[in-house]
Parts: sequence; structure tokens; C-alpha cells
Amino acid sequence: MVQGQGSTVQGQGSTAQGPGWTTQGQGSTAQGQGTAGTVVQVPPPAESSHGGGLRVAGWAIGGVGVAGLAMGGVLAYYASKDFSDVETKYNPDKYNQGKRYVTYEVISFCLGGAAIATGVILLVTGRNTPVAVTPAVGPGLAGAALSGTF
Repeated sequence: MVQGQGSTVQGQGSTAQGPGWTTQGQGSTAQGQGTAGTVVQVPPPAESSHGGGLRVAGWAIGGVGVAGLAMGGVLAYYASKDFSDVETKYNPDKYNQGKRYVTYEVISFCLGGAAIATGVILLVTGRNTPVAVTPAVGPGLAGAALSGTF
């Protein structure tokens, strides 16, 4: 409510400017000298998403990526073991099995790395904190500056 000189602005999302005004809340703006009997309704601020869903998905997908890298490591061990056995005594079945392990190992490492990268991107984009890229130009300098908190 805004009333007369030395008035009060109340409500969520409000700020006041002018002689003798006091402010309670946050959001809309009232300016100038109040007139007796004037009432200003200040709507509540819109609810903002904090990116919680993106953060949860980022952690989940990142965890799947770590599991993929672990699986790639296990498959690398089995491939190495099979190829070592083939070196001592040739066995075409062991050789083919080792080749399959290498194929699955590469696939696991690639998918695991991609999942971790996706998880990191989701975690970063799901944060409340803004990230800004600004140009950096000066004598002998041209580029961009990345700022934010992580």
C-alpha cells in the first residue's frame, strides 16, 4: 500500500524511490511522491526453477559414465589376459575372444566418456549461478573471458 508523502510500500518484490518512502519485500518498483489514498498492489515474484532436475540427471548420467569406464577397464584386463594366453600357445578361440573384448572395451570407454561429459554439462547448466562469457579486447589482446562459480 502506498499512501502520501513518507509512504510505505509493502509486498513481495517491491522497491521504492522517493522522499520518505520505506520498503518491505522485493520485486516491483514504485517511484515518486505518493498521493494520499493511492493503493498499489504488488504481485508476488514468479517462481524460478533451480535446475534440480538437470542436476539429478547430471549425477545419474555421470554415474553411468563412471560405470562404463570401469567396465572398459575390466574388458581391457580380460583382452590382455586372452592375448597373453595366445602368445604362449596359439588358440584361435582365445584370439577371437580377445578381439571381441577389445571391441567392447573401446565401446565402453567411448560411451563412458560421453556419459561423463554429458553429466558434467547437465551439472553446470543446472546450477543457479550464472556463467558468463565476455569479450576481452585490448592492445595485443583478443579473446574471451569465462566467469562464474563452480
